[in-house]
Amino acid sequence: MNKERKIVLFEDEKIDFFRPFIDLKPFVLLFCGAETLLDKAQEKLTQETAILHTRPYLQKILSAKTNLAVNQFNPHEEYFFLNSRAIVPQNVALSDFTSQPYGSVIQSKYNILGFVSKPDDIFNSNIPDAINSFTILNKFSNVTILQGDFQWINFPWDILAFHPQEMGKYLTKKSKSLSNLLISPNVFVSKTAKIGTGAILDGERGTLFISDYAQIQPGAILSGNIFIGTHAQINMGAKINSDVFIGNYSKIGGEIKNAIVEPYANKWHDGFLGDSYLSSWCNLGAGTTTSNMKNNYGTIKLHILKYVLNSNQHFLGTFFGDHSKSAINTSFYAGTMVGVCSMIFGNTIPNKLINSFDWGGINKEIFAIKQAVATVKSVMARRNELMTPDYEDALLHIFNNIIPAKP
Repeated sequence: MNKERKIVLFEDEKIDFFRPFIDLKPFVLLFCGAETLLDKAQEKLTQETAILHTRPYLQKILSAKTNLAVNQFNPHEEYFFLNSRAIVPQNVALSDFTSQPYGSVIQSKYNILGFVSKPDDIFNSNIPDAINSFTILNKFSNVTILQGDFQWINFPWDILAFHPQEMGKYLTKKSKSLSNLLISPNVFVSKTAKIGTGAILDGERGTLFISDYAQIQPGAILSGNIFIGTHAQINMGAKINSDVFIGNYSKIGGEIKNAIVEPYANKWHDGFLGDSYLSSWCNLGAGTTTSNMKNNYGTIKLHILKYVLNSNQHFLGTFFGDHSKSAINTSFYAGTMVGVCSMIFGNTIPNKLINSFDWGGINKEIFAIKQAVATVKSVMARRNELMTPDYEDALLHIFNNIIPAKP
């Protein structure tokens, strides 16, 4: 059977390496550069040919955000399954893969890039949280090993390692079509954005893009490759220092360097966010600071599952899961992983692994689910966003099935 098939962007077993940071986040909605992984994939896909796979408890959330089919398969139809952790190079045509014979498996850098199969042949009627690579390799023997420039997000630190390059690629592409918004070399500002008195937009070190209705308050300094999203706000005196993505409606102050800030996040006050990932609906209290470097200049380790792994990165900050909050003057060690709906406070530096629904971040108390849900609902309502029943169900699933046993 040699015809073009629909493509399923799937999550594999290695998404566990990103927990608890992605407990509430479908993998394809992770940002790298100024786009999500889904945005990058959709440059090669159409709405008619793309199907998404994610953990079943996130299915309705992902479907609502993308308007794409999620976990909806014809069990007897052949699909090309494409690994959502891969960043496919622009010069690679997916049609080269979708027409491969049934049972074909394509490997790249010790990962399964994709395979051709019927859903019924790999997971029966129960859609799994992850499609296991070993199951695929045990079932199919027609394996092709690709050489080439596929980038793989194998661990959380890979997101930030690839981020500067992806920012540069995106801003270069975007600037070619927006010459009418150029106000000085490498500085593009929407006509509806507001730039305060004394704000410095420095394009000598990279490209700056300020989106519709964004506000840059007086005295803010922006230098290097920077993307400011729609309706985002940059506080007075903020220092935004290259390779920074600020999502729509986020509020940012203090100092930021090489960081991803998803939409609807809040870091309004002084403090440092470096080489870090701040998810939606997080709020960092005044003075919150993420260490991104060890005093001995060594490489930074991160807690992954039950292990402590060396990232081989000399600069690495904190990964904050959705809806987590820090109290004023909270400090984080380099290489900290924070889950969903964590409330972090106390008079000592919190642990490097903070699970979802942690209360305090040190003594492993649990944020009561009723209180947590009420907080999420209140925070979203302040931004005129509704917490849907599906969203609440996902929070309940994480609390009841994913976080470590409650005392």
